[in-house]
Amino acid sequence: MNEKVVLKYESRSNEKILRLFFKEKNKYPYKVIIKNNSNILLYEQEVGILQDEHINSNFNFYFTVSNNNVEICVKIFEKDQIVHDELIRIRSSMNICIDDPTVLIYAWHLGLGDCLWANASIKKLYKAFNRKINVITRYPELLINNPYVNNVYKIDNKTESHKDVIEKYGRLINKNFFEIFPYNTDKWGIIDLRETAAFNCGFHLTPEERQIEFFPNKFESIDLPNKYVLVNPRIAGCDRDLGKEKWQKLVDILNENDVNVVTIGVKNKQEIPEYHDLKVKLGVNLCGLECQSNLSQTWHLMNQANCFVTFDTGMYILSGTTNTQLFLIGWYAEPYWHKPFRNGSYDYKLKVIEGECKEKCQGNLKYYVRQHAKLTQPRVQQCALNYSEFKCIPSVEKIASDVIEYYKNR
Repeated sequence: MNEKVVLKYESRSNEKILRLFFKEKNKYPYKVIIKNNSNILLYEQEVGILQDEHINSNFNFYFTVSNNNVEICVKIFEKDQIVHDELIRIRSSMNICIDDPTVLIYAWHLGLGDCLWANASIKKLYKAFNRKINVITRYPELLINNPYVNNVYKIDNKTESHKDVIEKYGRLINKNFFEIFPYNTDKWGIIDLRETAAFNCGFHLTPEERQIEFFPNKFESIDLPNKYVLVNPRIAGCDRDLGKEKWQKLVDILNENDVNVVTIGVKNKQEIPEYHDLKVKLGVNLCGLECQSNLSQTWHLMNQANCFVTFDTGMYILSGTTNTQLFLIGWYAEPYWHKPFRNGSYDYKLKVIEGECKEKCQGNLKYYVRQHAKLTQPRVQQCALNYSEFKCIPSVEKIASDVIEYYKNR
């Protein structure tokens, strides 16, 4: 582009304005020609010999287009020589040129389920820009078949630092670039990550906009009972795990009451099981099997279940995109912040089974101050009330009772 001329573009409804700033005097009159992408002449005008007072002053050229999805070509001639040749896009319902919006979710400190919360903000950005969003993420599997997403770029967890990612995808960083979860927090027990993701983009969400969506692939058939309870016996810290003995006891009680049980769980990248391997007499143990080891299969197993029993894990967050009855096993966090919004309610097909202690110390700010004299999260996997056990976790018998009652009546 020749620096003799600087071109700026504005829009007012269907009327378009080109502002030309001439940087040098001309020896011959300029001729300005504007055509659309069908080579139809939209505007033609001659600009005479410029005087000193004209340099860096703007010359306005007005024209109209019939729709908002065209390209125009602006050519400026000085005698027979082209001094400026530029292609301008006119797009979107707002008649403005928009850089492709891109979202980065590096978030090294968050897990798969946490990053799923960002889908609500991606959808809102899509609606605002009226175009699909580019996403750079460590978890591209969360975005399969997503109608609001354009290109998905996977971050290599092992080799790519945040700085590496910024340098690698620098071409996507523009005025419509948003980084979600750009910093760590020690207050995860008292925040709604849906709102955190939205605020990172500069807005908030209405309750209806907080509904998370996942778009699974087609279900690959598995031999399952017609009616079953899905159980997620994930090996986690002592604050979110019944332990193998109690998980097995839960399955045994359900089976003894003629309740079919299906268990799910996967191995990590080192092929180490992240689940308690349980014996299921009535139903099927799918833990570790390939047929349930991707998010789509897991989603369908959840959606087809009579109900799903789980702690607050990534699979709980995924289950919030289904229409299944959920039984959330209580612990020391405030469940409100992770409740899925479905069918116009935070309590739709959801029951939190609480234990004896209802203090919810990880979600109670007074315990943030009590331990550190400032707002700092209490130590995880440790009871802030100094009980020898997590009384916030309900008994196996209570969990089984609630599940059996629902199963028998639905």
